[in-house]
Amino acid sequence: MVPKRVQGLSTGEYIAIAAINRAISPCSKRSIWEWFSGTTLIRKFAHAKEDALSSQRFWDHMKKISKESVSLIWKQIITKVIKRENIDISSISYDGTNFYTFIDTFILLQALNARCEIAKRGKNKQGRSNVRQVSYALFCSADGHIPLFFEA
Repeated sequence: MVPKRVQGLSTGEYIAIAAINRAISPCSKRSIWEWFSGTTLIRKFAHAKEDALSSQRFWDHMKKISKESVSLIWKQIITKVIKRENIDISSISYDGTNFYTFIDTFILLQALNARCEIAKRGKNKQGRSNVRQVSYALFCSADGHIPLFFEA
């Protein structure tokens, strides 16, 4: 789904390593090699080297993921999980909410933050209409609270 030259870690492997790190022992991308090299993951990803797990390499690979490919990847994953784990989706719950951010939209920083397309001005639950906000929708299964669909 996210093609690249056949060398080093794949984009999927970068995502897997980052997800495992966040779930077990969150650290910055700058510190990930130190964490990674002390785990058994180094056996699974024997071809991973210190320079490959730098923060810049993570960002280089994350830039390869388009909005369209995220949706396709998510659909494939959730379809397989629902089938393999026999998750009941006859009852689902919905959470729609928003939160504010401090992404500046004025004066000098406006040009720097123009590329942020998700955070927009609007009314949020905290009453902070002077700052940008992110709104999202999330649908989960009642059985296990498995996220089935999301949109920001």
